[in-house]
Amino acid sequence: MTRFCRKLINQGDFTILPCLKQNRARLRPSCRNWPIMGSRQACRAGLKVITRLQKFVEQGAYGEKSGRVAYAFKLSSLPQPNEGMNWQTAHPFNVADELLKDPGLKDVIKVAIEKGYALVARSG
Repeated sequence: MTRFCRKLINQGDFTILPCLKQNRARLRPSCRNWPIMGSRQACRAGLKVITRLQKFVEQGAYGEKSGRVAYAFKLSSLPQPNEGMNWQTAHPFNVADELLKDPGLKDVIKVAIEKGYALVARSG
């Protein structure tokens, strides 16, 4: 990033964005998707951006819930939602806090890490 956009680097994210887009093919992979995927500091340092495990809840347009919950690193890894439903990110979500509340979740999270997602059907 500094190599191609050095003169704009201290002028803010929206100023440097056109320069990054113009030089995208020449940037290292950690910087190519910087505005969307990661942090500017990670791009500058050449670090790989870490993706976090997320919790998704299947719900309808009016907030009705199907009882299905999924854990995945990205939305595109999830199976298709049931008819009339969508996957919504559950906020706030912290894996460590969830494991402390429900130690049985360990196996579900292990599957999510190994296969890209894990689906749980909760009753009620």
